[in-house]
Amino acid sequence: MERLQSVKAQLQRAHCPCVMVLAAPEVEAACLQRNGLSFAELLRPFGVIRQLNGSVGVPVRTPAEHPLRLHSWRLRFYAAQTMFQPSPEAADAHLRGVVSSAAADCGSSEVLELDELVAAAGRRDTAGATPWFPAWRREYLRLMQFGEHETLDHPVACVLALPADAAGDLAAVFGTLWHQAPLPPLMQAGVMEAAGVLRHYVLVHDAASMGPEVLAAAQEKLRVLAATLGSSCQLLSINSGGGGAPVGPRLWADALHGCLPGGGGGEPAERPPAPPGGLGAALSEADMSALATFVHELAARHVIPHLEGRVRALNVQVTANRKGLKNQLKSLLWRKGSSSSSSGTAGAGGTPHESPRGSAPGTPSAGAAAGAAPAVASYVSGSVESHMRQLSDLALMLGDYETASATLRLLASDTKADRAYKAYAGVQEALGAAAVLAGAPPAEAAASYKEAFYRYSQLTQANPVNRQGVRYATRAALLLAEFLRGQGMHGDANWAYMKAHFQEDALRAGLLLEQAAHCLLALAQAHTRKFAFHLVLAGLRYDMAEQKGLAQRAYRQVMGIYSGKRWALIEEHLHDMLGRQARDAGDAPAAARHFMAMLACPQASPFCQRLYLTQFMEALQAAQQQLGFPPVLDLPLPAVNCERVGVQHDGQTCYSGVEARQVTGEQWKALEGALAPSLETHPSGSWLDGGSRPRLSDGEEPAARTCCVGEPVGLDVELANPLQLDLSVSHLRLVCSWEPAPGSARSPDGPPAAAVPGGGSGSSTPRQQQAQQGFQVHEEGVTLQGGERVVVHLRVVPLRPGTLQVAGVAWLLNGTAHGQAAFRIPRPRPRKPGSSSKVLIDAAAPAPGGIAFKVLPPMPRLEVSVSGLPPTLLAGEVAQCTMRLRNSGAMTLQHLSMAAALGGGGAAVFLGGPPGGTAAAAAAAAGGAAVDGVAAAAAAQPAGGRGTPPSRSPRASLDGALLQLTASFRQGAAVFALPPAVRLGVGQELTLPVWCRAPQAGTAHFALAWRYEPLVKLDALAYRTVRCAQSVESQPSLQLGARLTAGVPGCAPGGCLLQAQLRNAAAEALAVVGLACPSAAWRLAAGGAAGLGDGSMQVGSDASAALHCQLVPAGDAAPAAAAAAHDLAAAAVAADSSSSGLSEAEAGLLEMSRRVAAALPKHLQPPAEQQQQRQKERQRRRQQREHEGGTDVVVLWQARSRDGGMPRRGFCCVHNQRLHAAPPIDAQLRGPASLEHDFGAAPLCVVPLTLQLRNTMAAPAAVCIELGKAADGQPSPVGVPTWAPAAAAAAAGGAAVQPAPSSSASGTPAVQGALPAVRQHAWCGRTRLTLPTVAPGEVAEVALRVAVTRPGKLSLADCLVFWHYAGPPHITGSRAVPPHYCSVAPAQPPLL
Repeated sequence: MERLQSVKAQLQRAHCPCVMVLAAPEVEAACLQRNGLSFAELLRPFGVIRQLNGSVGVPVRTPAEHPLRLHSWRLRFYAAQTMFQPSPEAADAHLRGVVSSAAADCGSSEVLELDELVAAAGRRDTAGATPWFPAWRREYLRLMQFGEHETLDHPVACVLALPADAAGDLAAVFGTLWHQAPLPPLMQAGVMEAAGVLRHYVLVHDAASMGPEVLAAAQEKLRVLAATLGSSCQLLSINSGGGGAPVGPRLWADALHGCLPGGGGGEPAERPPAPPGGLGAALSEADMSALATFVHELAARHVIPHLEGRVRALNVQVTANRKGLKNQLKSLLWRKGSSSSSSGTAGAGGTPHESPRGSAPGTPSAGAAAGAAPAVASYVSGSVESHMRQLSDLALMLGDYETASATLRLLASDTKADRAYKAYAGVQEALGAAAVLAGAPPAEAAASYKEAFYRYSQLTQANPVNRQGVRYATRAALLLAEFLRGQGMHGDANWAYMKAHFQEDALRAGLLLEQAAHCLLALAQAHTRKFAFHLVLAGLRYDMAEQKGLAQRAYRQVMGIYSGKRWALIEEHLHDMLGRQARDAGDAPAAARHFMAMLACPQASPFCQRLYLTQFMEALQAAQQQLGFPPVLDLPLPAVNCERVGVQHDGQTCYSGVEARQVTGEQWKALEGALAPSLETHPSGSWLDGGSRPRLSDGEEPAARTCCVGEPVGLDVELANPLQLDLSVSHLRLVCSWEPAPGSARSPDGPPAAAVPGGGSGSSTPRQQQAQQGFQVHEEGVTLQGGERVVVHLRVVPLRPGTLQVAGVAWLLNGTAHGQAAFRIPRPRPRKPGSSSKVLIDAAAPAPGGIAFKVLPPMPRLEVSVSGLPPTLLAGEVAQCTMRLRNSGAMTLQHLSMAAALGGGGAAVFLGGPPGGTAAAAAAAAGGAAVDGVAAAAAAQPAGGRGTPPSRSPRASLDGALLQLTASFRQGAAVFALPPAVRLGVGQELTLPVWCRAPQAGTAHFALAWRYEPLVKLDALAYRTVRCAQSVESQPSLQLGARLTAGVPGCAPGGCLLQAQLRNAAAEALAVVGLACPSAAWRLAAGGAAGLGDGSMQVGSDASAALHCQLVPAGDAAPAAAAAAHDLAAAAVAADSSSSGLSEAEAGLLEMSRRVAAALPKHLQPPAEQQQQRQKERQRRRQQREHEGGTDVVVLWQARSRDGGMPRRGFCCVHNQRLHAAPPIDAQLRGPASLEHDFGAAPLCVVPLTLQLRNTMAAPAAVCIELGKAADGQPSPVGVPTWAPAAAAAAAGGAAVQPAPSSSASGTPAVQGALPAVRQHAWCGRTRLTLPTVAPGEVAEVALRVAVTRPGKLSLADCLVFWHYAGPPHITGSRAVPPHYCSVAPAQPPLL
């Protein structure tokens, strides 16, 4: 309500009487010279009369005789020559100056944040956000006064002032002054009535230049004048002050307004400079009191009675001409607008259009005249319409809102019927003011203002050259919006501002859009996005109007709203405008910041991207010159992924290459769990301790990342170029800081510093300074192509123990711009006290930040490298490589052990062992037995990091203990432990042979983990591990299929036949050099494998071959080592004494392959779960060994060498092959199980059959089929019951056969269903068939037919199959085909 009262007060100030002042030149000179004010300006501050006749007020008689009293009033004093409306051009120039001055006054103030703006809008206090708008609005409404279509600003009284010493007849002098003074232009044109203006005469006594005698003479003249002119005469004395400080200078400062070139709007064209003493310097307290009394008496005794009489007289005229039924009918039928002749000759009109909001209440529809031809209507001073407008405006001045509203409604109908739309719009505007002041419903006032707005707008639509209609429409919209905001209807106020801005020029449109935006914040639910959009439009209009400060302020207010909301085009526009404005203002750093925000614009064209980059570089160079140093900016180019950063640091775990980091962490944890000491070494621990995760103490956080002094810390940072241009990124480095360890002294150089150019230096920090800081940063450089995305590995080396904090990255873009980006690594929530997994849900998530490392003292560091591994291998090839171990740390290491994963499709790694067969292995074992185990430490040649060890073979550097390493299998990995005497000093190396095998085609991955301990253990780091991974492409090679068949003729008693089918899938020929069958239950029979000939067999590319050999039970002749199933190398030597045996490494790789195939433990289970299942797995393995009767079949092969040296060697194997008792030829008779036949129509029923023959051997066979023979090969005897009688068939659901009369001479009854003396089925066609060749594994089908003479159940069991294998192996045999059963039922006759 407070704002609504303010709106009413503004309307009351606008609807107060206007008093014209005509002062003689002597009076004006006396006022201007001593006070700097004209006579009208001298009276103006006293026009505000707060009390009329004390608390009683002044009674006013209204035409309706309603009681009305005026307690406070206001008079507006204007010089006659200033009472006109200035030209639109002069008014616009003055308003631009007002806005510029107000904007300059608040230009240095801070821009309010969105929350502050919303709070201010909620308090309905928008003047603080836009202080220039009230100043502009006040001046705009003032300059729109004195319109020709309204009488609100017509003078109701005139003050004529003469000096007190004027000579002659004063009445004649006053008359001369009236006739010779410059009257207002509208009064000279006859629009303003001069006859009804009250004239008040005053003699002005200048006390500074006139003596007391002049004052006495003036009083005498006043009495004479009063007798002639009446009581409207007064004497006023001024300038009696002593020349000291002015009494009330602020009174005139608030009452004066800006001057326009040419004057107008109630102000002169120019105002003389203020006197030295200030405005009103010559006025005393008595003068001030006299001025106030003069204005009070003028209002109470003269103006109010004059207006009262004037209103009553006008009301009588209006009543006589327009009120009553007779006058209304006359006005309806004979209006001037409806006749061909018009009383006016000039006016303003336009084509009427229906208002979207309708007309004001009580007026006819706005669209009643739509479609009619436009007419011109104007009302002269003495017309009835002019008198009605005067009556309504005078009634508003006196506060008689009822009379004013009734008269305005009547006038609205007349002006609308006359199509005088300018006058009609003015009437609607006055109706809205009357409704607001009278407290009418808000809809009534809003409808009147809207109608006025639309009618004013139509004036310009009809005549675009005439912009006066737009100016009046904007005035109506301002009054409407202010009233709606006072009512709390901010949404409707936003509509009013938006409607008004469309036809306005840039400056006024910007002001209106800005107010429309603030209306959106005052809603119950603030519309921030619409607010920002409207404010951006306002800033654009401000920029078009050359109001750079206001445009910049508007853009800065919405920058926080659109920032980060993915409104790329709006953000680009905002930063472009702000950057240009800052550059034009000379603020190069601000321009660089805004142009920098435009760089990440992937949606822009390459031309725009290059333009943005160029203007940013130019602004940055200018900023560097202004600041004196290159600023470090948060550059968006290149785009840095600060949330996902790959960390590569060697703490407790080290990596030997990139491939090792690509292996999942769970696999590494399981592999390192196999290297951990077993539970047996900790007898105090229980299965509960072994299977549970380590618990944290109360308040303890998870272990931080650790690294060691001198070992690099690497971070993989992803960079992306979103542009279509090339970017040069140099001096790319990590931003780091260092803190000393607790209890250690800080470096005397000062606080920790980051590796970022500071203070204006763009070069990198020197190494000496970095060493004092505790770290050394390495720089990188990269050139990013358009749209390219790369990952750069950045390194920092800690030099002193403590805490290393990596905060982000820094770089130099295109050799000019220094950029940086801070890491935002998400951090986990705090955990519950005593728990290592559960988190506190209610706890706030920590803010993301950088990465911290705990730097430990220098430690040993094992470097592992594998050489000699070819890029491609054949599947099953055993490749010998060299593994080199080097201690690059600062301490001796000991207790080395290695674990190789048994995974990756069976890929395996074996450590140690000489190449060649069993003989070589035995010789190596015998030769190495004399070497002392301690000599291994001496055999490790000290490299010193600089020297070269003496030349020797790889095996010569190892002792016998190392050559006889055996693998222990646990937790899905093969573990190799070096002797405890082996130690590696600082810089020493150790070379070991390694054997690798990939059994399957494809990509094979080898994963190794080394574990070692420092010579002096630390609590923070008791041991370290090294993770090594290699990958190789494996190509197809020899494919093996094996079958063990028992009961084959020709085999030894209790023996079996081993058939190995080989297929060479490699692109080259392979030589098969041996067949091994390592097993505790079987051994190869004397003679070896058939098909090897002289010891090898060549298998061409994409060719097949077969190997056959007999296996005999091991018995007592087997070596003792072969009975031990877990010593496979010895079993291989004992089982195969030929030169094609398995070497130690091959036997170890075979054991790994067998374990992978058997999958005894789950592959690479986590250590905690593996420890809990250890006992169950051991028991299950023992049971499986007891019931396992299978054997492994191994075929060794060789391939041509790659480099002309020794041939490549490998083997293929199948595991756990069991005996098969199936015959060499598997035969099955297939046919229908049941069928129906009409034996009356056809005596024989032919049944189709198919004999399927499958060769289960690995060699081709000749097959012979004989039909109609028993199992012993003899013909089937006659009368053998091969079928069931029909009664049985009927019992089984078939139809019974009825007996038929017999015609036999013997009288023997012939009953159907009795067994005849002949066979009831016969084979059709040939009864002996021969198949010359049936390939291995082939299924041959032979079509057969059998004829049945009677219904029943048939059993076909008289089919024999004979086979013969020419060899190898040479096998001959036969078997009966399993019987086939078929039911033959008689067909049922069809139903009639």
